[in-house]
Amino acid sequence: MDEDTECQGNSLNLLSRDKIMKSRGYLTPVTAILCIGCLQSPVPDSGLLGVWTIAQIEYADGAVNTDPEPSQAIFTDSNYSLVWIPLASSMRLFQERWVPTDAEKVRRYGEIVVNSGTYELEGDSLMTLFPVVSRVPGFMGGGRFLYEFRVRGDTLWLTSLDEYSYDGIQAPWAASDDGVKLSLSKVEDIGTAG
Repeated sequence: MDEDTECQGNSLNLLSRDKIMKSRGYLTPVTAILCIGCLQSPVPDSGLLGVWTIAQIEYADGAVNTDPEPSQAIFTDSNYSLVWIPLASSMRLFQERWVPTDAEKVRRYGEIVVNSGTYELEGDSLMTLFPVVSRVPGFMGGGRFLYEFRVRGDTLWLTSLDEYSYDGIQAPWAASDDGVKLSLSKVEDIGTAG
């Protein structure tokens, strides 16, 4: 394959038709096969793709929150975004609108879970999230969250199994088996990328 032909993620980057033409004036079948092999295959039809909201949280102590705070989870073919509030209630406004005190900043930081990145599925029930951006810096650049997942219709269940920082340190709450079970409802379907 020519140096100017690169495979990047789900797309084949053809810099110019002239640059990929062989001396005989055509793209050889071997080169075409090699390029097709670089394309990532989409996520199997697991029902996971879409926009979701958390409908229920089951905590490690057995308590269940059936009216959780606002949340959003988005799953595309290979990327995810997850923002949620694990507490039963959270701060609605700062005492002075737009100008939080230091105490309010600390409280809000502790109330919200934010991470976004890529994910991989293993089999039909294990999911690993790889955060690119996270509220907790130790998860960025190599951290991972392991979840058991199940989808039935417009319901997604995520059970937290383990969490590790970018340098392989297990999160203390994961080490103490303090995970949660989330039940999510689909609010928008996203088709696979073409």
